[in-house]
Amino acid sequence: MKKRLYLVILVILLLFLPKPAYTSNRLKIEPSIIDFGFVPLDRNMIQDVVLTNLSDQKISNISINIPDSLSEYYRCEKDPPFIEGMDSTTVYLSFYCSEMFVTCEGSIFIKYIIGEKSFTDIIEVHGEPAMERGWNWISIPKLNRSSNKGYEISALLKPLEPYARTVLCEGGVMECIEYTWSHMGLYYYDDTSFIKLRMLGGNEEVYPFELKEDSLSFLPANTSFDLNKGYNWIGYWLPGSQDLQTAFGIHWDEVHAIKAERWFYINQRFYTEDYSIILDLPANQNHKLHYGRGYVVIMKEQVKGFKWNVSANNRILEQQYKNPSFITFKEKSNYEVVDVIGIPESAEEVGAFDNDDICIGAGLVNEHHTAQILIYPRSTRNDSGEISIKLKCRGITDPQPSAYLLFNNTTKKFVDKKLYVNTQVYNIIKMCNEQ
Repeated sequence: MKKRLYLVILVILLLFLPKPAYTSNRLKIEPSIIDFGFVPLDRNMIQDVVLTNLSDQKISNISINIPDSLSEYYRCEKDPPFIEGMDSTTVYLSFYCSEMFVTCEGSIFIKYIIGEKSFTDIIEVHGEPAMERGWNWISIPKLNRSSNKGYEISALLKPLEPYARTVLCEGGVMECIEYTWSHMGLYYYDDTSFIKLRMLGGNEEVYPFELKEDSLSFLPANTSFDLNKGYNWIGYWLPGSQDLQTAFGIHWDEVHAIKAERWFYINQRFYTEDYSIILDLPANQNHKLHYGRGYVVIMKEQVKGFKWNVSANNRILEQQYKNPSFITFKEKSNYEVVDVIGIPESAEEVGAFDNDDICIGAGLVNEHHTAQILIYPRSTRNDSGEISIKLKCRGITDPQPSAYLLFNNTTKKFVDKKLYVNTQVYNIIKMCNEQ
């Protein structure tokens, strides 16, 4: 009992201790050790860092240098140009991770000049990805593979009890009720597949999934598996993230579309009746595949013995994913996709609403005035009704209904026709901009 009390007191003391600051006789960095802790996948967390010039001379040529090993996870919003003597400035370091089961820690270097001399100081950073409340699409490349059947899913998810509630996989469903798993055709985890895992409950909305390193092994990079024509649930297990075309290599032309947890890609270009290509479609934008994540890959043809392509040259800059902040909705295990083009310049967010005026999906408007909406129907019925589109514009509090035209890929025209829930995989609409 006393030991437990001491531990509680120690934790409380640690919470209220001041954050460490590095101080030389030139520059004070506060904090100089940053622990971002567990951060949900694809979510951005920002830490402000105060740099104080302790000398009476100007500090100039300041640069925040993030090593290649950390550049996938950490960014500095903007380097300050200089700091006057005895003055201070603030820089903003952000942590963002799209890979599962990794630890993102190391040193970030601050380089600067005082007079004619160059100096380098260090910020130590640490962060780890975690799942969040709701649905998470994850694969588990690190497992102790002692059985040909695969790994028993209920044992794998034991550390997540009682918050792991539902598991969906290509082969079935599992549901946990009062610490007991109900199996509906699903017992074992397939190494090359992935699961959609629903997390619920608890006071926090972040769920770490830590696996013991001494009992884990990497799935070999050259592991082969079959891709069937149509839908395939596959995991990605290469340690390095790769863009889509690079990862699929010589089989890229056989890929029709890819569904990820937060984006949809279609390997097709769309043309209007005058043979003009529809530019800047979100579904045509490049993305990366990430370690420990899951993807539904739709194939045009079967590929037997597929292996992930490995390339050292993979430097595309992937856009960070952000959720709309004004138009809110509830994510589900599956979605339909609508790309929206021709959005007015004043619009910040675009949302899809069902017959009951409930938002079933929304997206942020990008610099091309387009957006991708992942639509999560509230019902699996085919008669769920018409979809209306609303725009959230700058200076206006509530989203406003807006008319749209639907692209007909047969006639290559935008026509006055409505979208309906549960009737499409992918569609393109163009806003009428009558506002």
